[in-house]
Amino acid sequence: MNDVTDQAWKLQVKYAMEMSPAQRAKAGMEQINSIRDMIERQLLSTNPGMSKGDLACAVFERYYGHEFSSEMKTRIKRSILDWHTTHTHIPSA
Repeated sequence: MNDVTDQAWKLQVKYAMEMSPAQRAKAGMEQINSIRDMIERQLLSTNPGMSKGDLACAVFERYYGHEFSSEMKTRIKRSILDWHTTHTHIPSA
């Protein structure tokens, strides 16, 4: 995806390079979390009763669904659902 001008891109890179490595890592993690939050909100808006396990499977499908065979996706999603079933005591963020 390339939705910024060259000038804007250069400015973003300049500001990023002025940050310390720790600040860049923190900014990157914040961006990752923001995007995941947006995806989760969109998925929950279309499926409001979704369980945490089903939501995690849907996020997995959105991020990585094109990278695995159907058989492997089924195995991974089963593992995700099993984990959410056995780890119900963990508080949500």
